[in-house]
Parts: sequence; structure tokens; C-alpha cells
Amino acid sequence: MKLLFGDGRQARGGDRLPVTLLLFVGEVKANAFGEVGKLFLQNVCGGCQYQHIAYPAQLQIKHKQIADLFERIGKISREVVAPVVPCLQPFGYRNRVMIRSQWNKPEQKLNIGFVRWDCGLVEDIEECRIAEPPINEQIKHVRAHPPPKGGIKVVLRIPPENWEVPRDSFFQNNFFLLPELVKTVREFLVRGRARHLIDLYCGVGFFGIELADVVESFVGVEFDQQAIKAARRNAVLHERSNGEFISADVQEALPQLLTRFSPGATSLVLDPPRKGCQRELLELLRRERPAQIIYVSCHPATMARDLNVLCGDGVFKLVQVVPLDMFPQTQHVECVAELRAVSIPNEQA
Repeated sequence: MKLLFGDGRQARGGDRLPVTLLLFVGEVKANAFGEVGKLFLQNVCGGCQYQHIAYPAQLQIKHKQIADLFERIGKISREVVAPVVPCLQPFGYRNRVMIRSQWNKPEQKLNIGFVRWDCGLVEDIEECRIAEPPINEQIKHVRAHPPPKGGIKVVLRIPPENWEVPRDSFFQNNFFLLPELVKTVREFLVRGRARHLIDLYCGVGFFGIELADVVESFVGVEFDQQAIKAARRNAVLHERSNGEFISADVQEALPQLLTRFSPGATSLVLDPPRKGCQRELLELLRRERPAQIIYVSCHPATMARDLNVLCGDGVFKLVQVVPLDMFPQTQHVECVAELRAVSIPNEQA
């Protein structure tokens, strides 16, 4: 697709032009049409697939794509998918980006920016519309002091306030909607009324520490040793004394933890990488049946696949899925799902 100015010139990345777009996607009908007053055009950058769509229509489209995925992949009724929780800051929200450099031989210059969607080359950028202003200042600094050669990846990040995060460890990239994410997980946990919490793939301890006041005790499990060291320091910083953090493979640590904490009195927060959970871990959860699983994922397709396994043969019941728009202007969505064990062993232990 090409967009042109009134005089016939082609618009390029970073240009602003007044447009009105009518959008029709799949089976989303009249109420998904969006009018856009100004388009921040990034027509080759691979990041913002929905930037040309009015934000209310983005939310409707995302709800449909999640419901479709759950129905097709997870064999799950679309009725369990709640409306998408919007982000009040749909631009300038991202606290972490990775930019790359690549030598542009035809133009004899170094391109610094993001990988294009159409050819895998680096598109030169001066700013990112979805990044927080301090990130764009960092982009300017990298451009003013470029790496000596192409092929270099540079991670730009705003550190979260009152949290220690090692350089290569994970933290949510949208501070603006993060309180709503915590609120959603907290509401599910309170509703489950568990005495103990196991936080798998806990990273720097975010969920365990944020939710420690809801339970008697908690344990966070993470393979990344640097993240676990940071989690322990974060627990002290946030004055949480009823939990601990273990550096281990989650699949190896879980059986012992569910012997220590009765499954019938335990909720489990599951926040795996984008690829989802290994089948062996899912089968272990089906055998042990913790009273509640709260599954957090930025990849609805792998989440739907895993929920299909967990709910097979009626072992767990999917109560609700809440999508949160942690990634406005893109096709990505964060989802939180609550599952309950249908039959709970040792319920009163």
C-alpha cells in the first residue's frame, strides 16, 4: 500500500498527513470502522501493525482476534473472553526497545532503527511513536554516537521505579497499564481464596511480591540466577517477609513445592515465555491439580494451546480470560486467564 500527499508525492516514514481511513477486518462489522485524523506513518517498520486504526477500533479487533484464537486453537467458548482493558496512554508508553544498526551500501550510510516487516533490513528511524520520551532521547544519543559497525543490537530501557532488574532479565514494558495487570491477577487470586501462592517463571519476583499480602506464604521459581538474586533484594525493598525465591527449573521444583503446600490450598501464577509451557509441565499440573491457576501471557495463541491441554477431560475449568492492551498500535495483547481445578485432592490440608 502507498499513501500519497495531495501533490502526488509518496509519504514516507515519519511524515504526517491528514487522512480518513475506513477499516473492515474479517467479520468485525460497522462498529469496527475507524476514522483517523492524523496518521503517524511508519509504513515499513515492522512494529506497529495497527497504528493506522483508531484506538477504539483496535480494541474491538483485538477482542475478536483473541476470541477467534481461543475458539479455534483452544476449543474454548468465546464467551469467557472479557472486553479488552484499554491503555490510557496509547502512544509513548513503551519503556524498552531494541534498535539495530546496519550498513546501507546503496546510500553509503549506517541505518539505525528497527527491522522492516517486508525484507528484514533495518529501517532508519529518528524516533519511535510508541516509546516513552526518555527512550526517544536515548535513540537520539545512539544516533549521535553510532556503533562502529553494522549488526549491533542496542537495548534501550527505562528502569522501573523501586525494582531491581538485571540487564537481561524481564520486566513488563508498559508502566502505564501495569497497575491494571496487577489488579486483574489480584482479583483472581482473592477470588480463589488460596493460602499459598507459587509464582512460576517469577523473574525478578514481581507478581509474588505484589501479591504477598493476599496469602500466608509464597514461593517464586525462576531459572535465571541473576533474576532470583534481584527478586530477593526486591522482597527486602518492598518489605515482604512471607516468601522465598528459588533458582531452579520450574518443572523440577514444582512437585516438591506441591508436596510442601497442599494443592487444594494453593494458587499458581504461571507467566511463561512467549513459546508457552512444555507439555510435561502441563501434564504435571493436570496430575497435581492446584486449586487455581492464573495464567499470564503476551502470546494468546500459545496460551490457548496450553489452556486446551489443561482443560482437557474436565481437569480444569476456564473461568475467564481478561485481555489487557499492554501493546497499543500493535497486534499483540496481554491476557490473564483464571482456571479452577474441578476435583481438588487434599482440599483441606
